Amino acid sequence: MKFVPLIVRNLLRNRRRTILSVLSIAVSTVIFAGLMSVPAVAARLLRDRVSALRLICGNKAGFSYLLPAAYGETIRDLPHVSAMTGYLVMMTSYRKAGELIPVAGLDPDQLHVIWPEWASSQDAAALGRSRSVGLVGPGLMKRFNWKIGDNVILHGLAPPTDLSFTVAGTLGSQVTDNLVIVPIERLNKIEDFQGKVAVFFVKADA
Repeated sequence: MKFVPLIVRNLLRNRRRTILSVLSIAVSTVIFAGLMSVPAVAARLLRDRVSALRLICGNKAGFSYLLPAAYGETIRDLPHVSAMTGYLVMMTSYRKAGELIPVAGLDPDQLHVIWPEWASSQDAAALGRSRSVGLVGPGLMKRFNWKIGDNVILHGLAPPTDLSFTVAGTLGSQVTDNLVIVPIERLNKIEDFQGKVAVFFVKADA
């Protein structure tokens, strides 16, 4: 306890330095937590009763190492591949740093083929018609009181860029509650993601 006055004096000696130090630690912690949750998001995408027909292809070094999107054409031409989509995920926050929301980028035309239980054909078609819309998990809709047609702006953590979308539909109960799906083209426009994917999701024909 005898060192407390000394500690307080040093903290107050240069308040700008103290504030910047606290903010840097807080932001680093939030980004680290977001990146650590990326593998968990991918695992949830495969966790349902028909996952035996779904494969995930990624870099053997881990999800943090992106793959060229051009590999998708090679995978699509393989025997017994009925559908394939690249996958990207960006961790974002909503109104404050603690409100973490993963945003997944997928091919809208393949969404209903690979995961028909995730979204109705109408919602999947809406995602394909407009690149400015997104499908939102029911948990997020309830938590933030979002409604169909609402325009939402999310703030990316890594990379640090804003992402806006219009809520076009709600994801089904088979997918995680706290996920936003947008066309993968939206994320591919971000400099760090251009021409790359995190993994490929593949559905076999039998």
